Amino acid sequence: MNDRGVAVRRGCAWDAGRWESRIGIPGSRHIYLGLFGNEETAARNYDRSLVRLRGPGAATNFGLADYRSDLADYHRMQQMVLRADKDWAKKMVGSTDFEEWIKTGEGTISWDTRDNCHRSY
Repeated sequence: MNDRGVAVRRGCAWDAGRWESRIGIPGSRHIYLGLFGNEETAARNYDRSLVRLRGPGAATNFGLADYRSDLADYHRMQQMVLRADKDWAKKMVGSTDFEEWIKTGEGTISWDTRDNCHRSY
């Protein structure tokens, strides 16, 4: 936080005594990523989500080398989308499963190479 009480890192804001992180999605939507105890943790959470969403073109707060596993997730998702039919891809990107994957890198999307994608129960 700078001397005016403003976040110095992308995707972070001071809110009610904690650091909030959220990521913008095209179409003026935001995904709330959570509240954190310090700005660096909020910024790293934002970075991981942004890398999963935008890949190597992500404008991160810290070096892209810090997010190799998230970058690998991005590439796996890109391969799934390329193999999937257009209707599945449109539904997936707007789904709560996709939002959970952006937030945490986990969720009900599985990386099964035999299928385009399937839900894990």
